Amino acid sequence: MTVAVVFGCSVASVRADDIYPPPWLRGEPNTTYESWDFTTTANPVNADVFYNPNGTPTATINGGTWSAFYDNHQGVWTLGAGDSVDLFIPNTPADPTKTKDIWTQVTWQTDNTGTPVVTVDGVASTLEFTVPLGGG
Repeated sequence: MTVAVVFGCSVASVRADDIYPPPWLRGEPNTTYESWDFTTTANPVNADVFYNPNGTPTATINGGTWSAFYDNHQGVWTLGAGDSVDLFIPNTPADPTKTKDIWTQVTWQTDNTGTPVVTVDGVASTLEFTVPLGGG
């Protein structure tokens, strides 16, 4: 099972973009896709756009402040060190003979107090690389 997750939980003030798509094609067998824009204060919130035959994915924000409009961007959660984004992605039952790759992207700016923790079903993401976006 491969999963792509893109969410607009801006750590500072940038709208979510799919800048680095996963190395597989979305919609192929055994893949899902989830995207959150956070256009309201709803928390937890269902994904805005998704393809997941196993159910509806949700995101829970812990900490931070939501703004309807911030620094020329709509639907922004300002998060920093100590805050988290917890994703629930419905999936098939665990199978020890198979691996699951989960690709997460957070759009953020470097002028924040730190990076929040992103978890998927309680497991913290491993930061493989970071390419911060500059100002506004």
